[in-house]
Amino acid sequence: MSPELTWEILSRLASHTSDSNDQPPPFLCQRDGANSSTSTELFFEASPIHDGPAIYSLSQLQKEFINVLRIYSDGKMSIVDIGKFLGLSDQQVKCVGDSLCNANSRAEPIVNVEVRIGFGHHENGYAVRNYLFERIVQIINFHCCSLDSQYPTLEAMAEVHKTHISSPYASGGISMQYLSSVIEISVSDVTKLLHELFVNKDSWGLDSSAVLVTDQSTGQLVAVANKQILNVQEELLKKQIISALCGVTTPVKLELLFSESSCPGILSLVGNLCETSKIDGTLHHSTYTPTIYATTQKKNVESFFRANGFISEKKCIGLGLTKIRMEQLVKESFVSMPNSALLLKSSIINPNQLCLPLEDAIQLSILNKSFVDLKALLPEEFGSCEDDLITIVKDVLVDQLKSRGDHLHDEYCKGIAFAQREMAFFFCASMLDQARKLLPTLIEDYAMKTAKDVAYKQFNSADNYIIPLIEVVNGVSRIFPDLSDIQREMTFCELSWTPENPTNDGPLIEFCRRAFDLSSLQAMCLSAIRAETLSIHHKVNANSMIEGAAKAKNTGDAFETSFRDMCYLLQIFAKGLQTVDSRIKTASKTEIAKTENELLMSCGSCLARRITEYCLFKHAISETAKNTLIFDCKNAGLPPQEHGFCDAIDFGTLAFPCISLNCKEDENGKNRKPLAYLKTLFPPSVGSSLVKMWTYFSLDDSDQHNLNAFINQLSESCLSLVGIPFATLDKKNEKRVLASRKQCITNILHYSWEKEEVLLSAIVFVFLLSKNTSVVGRLTIHLVLDAVLRTDKKVHPHISDALMKLKEDNSEENLITVVKKIWGAKSIKALSSMDINT
Repeated sequence: MSPELTWEILSRLASHTSDSNDQPPPFLCQRDGANSSTSTELFFEASPIHDGPAIYSLSQLQKEFINVLRIYSDGKMSIVDIGKFLGLSDQQVKCVGDSLCNANSRAEPIVNVEVRIGFGHHENGYAVRNYLFERIVQIINFHCCSLDSQYPTLEAMAEVHKTHISSPYASGGISMQYLSSVIEISVSDVTKLLHELFVNKDSWGLDSSAVLVTDQSTGQLVAVANKQILNVQEELLKKQIISALCGVTTPVKLELLFSESSCPGILSLVGNLCETSKIDGTLHHSTYTPTIYATTQKKNVESFFRANGFISEKKCIGLGLTKIRMEQLVKESFVSMPNSALLLKSSIINPNQLCLPLEDAIQLSILNKSFVDLKALLPEEFGSCEDDLITIVKDVLVDQLKSRGDHLHDEYCKGIAFAQREMAFFFCASMLDQARKLLPTLIEDYAMKTAKDVAYKQFNSADNYIIPLIEVVNGVSRIFPDLSDIQREMTFCELSWTPENPTNDGPLIEFCRRAFDLSSLQAMCLSAIRAETLSIHHKVNANSMIEGAAKAKNTGDAFETSFRDMCYLLQIFAKGLQTVDSRIKTASKTEIAKTENELLMSCGSCLARRITEYCLFKHAISETAKNTLIFDCKNAGLPPQEHGFCDAIDFGTLAFPCISLNCKEDENGKNRKPLAYLKTLFPPSVGSSLVKMWTYFSLDDSDQHNLNAFINQLSESCLSLVGIPFATLDKKNEKRVLASRKQCITNILHYSWEKEEVLLSAIVFVFLLSKNTSVVGRLTIHLVLDAVLRTDKKVHPHISDALMKLKEDNSEENLITVVKKIWGAKSIKALSSMDINT
């Protein structure tokens, strides 16, 4: 086979080359040389316009490529146009062009550029770098080396800091856009070429005075200009700017003096002139402020601040100052006295000067036991800024008073000072004391009016039972008429102790809101209402006590009656414990022992107190000795049932207080032993019996089960102690006492709405109907419900279930209503047939 490659063979091989980007580059042909070395070269099928179709090697086609750029264009051409001249596809043109760009040592330097095609459109292409350099140098030298005979206008000279697209860069310069439009390549390509050109500008004949101009804000290259001309233009521009601004005496926006197109360039020059003190003023954004104006402002601010002790933002706006500038001026003026200027939200104040009249007025109000209208003593400007007013009253004034180092700060803190909604007052501590002394009387009147309604209907909620604010305001206004006069000038809507939104109801109303602790006030109101309510439903008991005392011929007779009733109650309650003990299936012996101990420590101790007090009376013990003995009373959580030794017994008692015997210290401050002291007051036999009786109440919790021993001891010693034998319970008296207790419990159920009292009385009532006996004490009564009534066949389940729900449920209002219905039952059978849930 012939070693020569025919045109037909190469054309067939070339036909496999495709224009698609997915196809490989032109075919590769390998040829064996004489020295058996292998060389690799690309071959193309091309059809240049000066010749017919042929197969070209890469090196041959590179020469044709460069010739096209030299001959048929001004050194640049798009890929599409090059392909038309060489008869190559776009991909083949790019392959040859890229090989030239990467092989500058073997051919004339070629660069990738974006060639302009039509207005505003560019296409990728190639250019001879030297041709572009020569063209750029020609344009730059023409424009940057020409000096105009006439100086340009101020606006034209300001263009040195701007960019124009379609015209040279003012006088002595040319912009990137202009170069791009003339050479017809993109701005980015122009920028790259200029950076290359200026590295070796001497070798290309570039004028030495030409310099690159960059944008001061972005750092991008924007123009090429003649350095000398730029300097001349800039100096002339600066002189004209100085001339234009030297007559300005008030702040002015530069766009009002110069055209909008020149302002960006003017701004940088004016800023530079201000920084170098070439013009006497400052530039903020685009506003120029002459120093003479700023100096006048500063003097006005200083003068006003020194005279009044403050300056507000509103006042500064009137002087043409922003808040930031106001802060700067005041801080500069008082830099040597840092504590004399304090920045608030809308003002700057001198605390020493502003608070002085407030301090004097506060001191005078404390001496006169009165109040001060603080806002009236402050300038009007503080009335429009609530935040500043609050800061002055709550913080600044407190610090100033503290710095005085006298008692005024303590007195100020004891009183009430507040500021809100264009109102600021101080009320001294004496006013608070007077108002708080008046409060019990106001609450008592409120409780008396409310108790009648509460006694016959259930509580809705705790918040409903607090004295209305208007009643407190009316009461306080009577003792502070001056405050009431100010209050009359103000209008207010419906009053509330805790308004949802900030209000300005007036100083008297705000004083009442702040003078009293709301939780304590509510507790006092509830306590007073409860006491009034109890007095209503215990009225029957109180009347019977009075009648019994009136019938008694003397104290001894009254004591004998109360003593016997107390003995009967103690034995009934002990009998009730026996009934509980016999019915309990689940309770442990420890629980039974606790109930016996509860009865001993409560009902037993109350009987021991009556016996002891009667002995003191009988043996005419001196008041001093009597007062030395102390009967400490620990309430059982229910209304206390403390009575004198001859007072009638309250048969409706649900829990007796626990009494313990103590002594005051002697003259030397040493503690006395109460039992030893008690024994010294009486004859030996009486003293020994009393000491033995009180020993049952001084034992530890571990020593229990002493109830029967206590009753036996009383049976043996009562006759010698009080001259009356221990009253042993019989059927007649048991029936009488139980009937009285039932009536009292019925009254409690009927009138009381306290959950604990209703629950305990209901359990006692049901137990009495079911077992014809009774118990006392919270622990014992709860045990009766848990261990007796829930399993008692006589008690219908809906009764015991209702009691259990009331015991366990905190939302008790409806349950109380249900449980209270049982008070009308006459027997356990009638009770079980009642439908209390309807």
